[in-house]
Amino acid sequence: MTDQHAIQNKPSSLFKRLRLPIAVACVVALGAGLYLGLAPSSPQERLASYGEDYIELVMSLDRLQEGEVDIYYGPENLDKREASDGPDLESLLASTQSLRDQLADPELSVIPQRQASLTKKVKSLILVLESIISPEQFSYEEEAKDIFGIDLKGSDETDLAVYREQLEALLPGSGAVAYRLAQFRNQFLVPADKRQAVFARALEECKARSLAHWTLPESEHLLVQWSRDINEPWHSFEGNGQSVLMINPLSMGYLSSVLDVACHESYPGHHAQYVFLEQAMAGEEMFVEDSLTLLRSPESALREGAASYSVDLLFPQDERTQFEREVLAPIAGLGSLDIEKYNHVRVLLDQIALATIPILRDFSDRTIPQATATFRLEREALVPSPNQLIAFSEQYGAYAASYTLARARIGAYVSDQAAENGEDPWVVLKRLIESNDLSVLNYGVTD
Repeated sequence: MTDQHAIQNKPSSLFKRLRLPIAVACVVALGAGLYLGLAPSSPQERLASYGEDYIELVMSLDRLQEGEVDIYYGPENLDKREASDGPDLESLLASTQSLRDQLADPELSVIPQRQASLTKKVKSLILVLESIISPEQFSYEEEAKDIFGIDLKGSDETDLAVYREQLEALLPGSGAVAYRLAQFRNQFLVPADKRQAVFARALEECKARSLAHWTLPESEHLLVQWSRDINEPWHSFEGNGQSVLMINPLSMGYLSSVLDVACHESYPGHHAQYVFLEQAMAGEEMFVEDSLTLLRSPESALREGAASYSVDLLFPQDERTQFEREVLAPIAGLGSLDIEKYNHVRVLLDQIALATIPILRDFSDRTIPQATATFRLEREALVPSPNQLIAFSEQYGAYAASYTLARARIGAYVSDQAAENGEDPWVVLKRLIESNDLSVLNYGVTD
């Protein structure tokens, strides 16, 4: 991306909670004596205590700046303080640096794997805090690489002119192409009273097609709830294969966004991802600090990129056009429109979205003012809501860029692996999700 529906979703759909797994509960029990006035003495007890400290530090950050937790499935007692009870960002940074120093104690090296893993997480949190407190310390490219694991190298070398020329040819007329694009897309707005029905049918198709490639446990279930109390789709994995997806019907505007959101958030997107991750973790030793993923992390970028790419894999362009034209458009009362042209435009916009990266980079690094960035995002990258994207970028840094590149690089990786090894791309994608192979975020990047 910049995948516009997903960028808009993130601020209100970041906090995803799972039930406390048995493996985590056992580890938490190890440190239960800490709350009974017993000081931790053994390396195991100390690391258990430090793991809980890490969770509380991240939760304090999330209360100060909502949306910094991508997923958490640990004990609820570590997430009960009110925002007014927590530290400010500078104090939080000092506490996190102190925890890093405590973890360097040589006595803890008797458990090297946990010491190293927890230290890495704490150091990542320090970088996140530093980037929030003093964003000028990081260039846009440094933040993308150091925090999200994404190397932006080569991201502004793609010649996008050919895609813009094709788009202009598809949308003839007077005025800027951005204006013509808005007029064209507005024909495909789903009437408000049809959106729940259209979404339900899209979700049904996403699940049926996904199950043709992947086997999920019979007990898995996704519950959809409609509410205007949220702004954008909110997915919450509850554990044991169960998820809740809350949707505001006002957010399901364009026909293409209905199918994108349905697949991205459920099958073969986030719901299926977390079911697979839960299965992969079953029976493995797991510590409390492993129950949390920061939004600003390579793991988060990998899952978002995989969810976005999987929609394209599930619905090749011709099949998507047929399904939207013959099934969704009639339900929405849009049966006479040129769906084939609409999807051709959508594919071109996905390619042109790469133009957002150098623009957001230049704005973040203060080499261009906001007015210029807004103008270029609208005219060059054809972003329909440039100010919204800029606000998102200012709040979450290089996350928008990681979205765009993660999707493209994961797609290239899956396609190449499938071709080279004669594998089904769905097998490759599932293995990637379960293995959490972060190197794929820089697939194809050369020095």
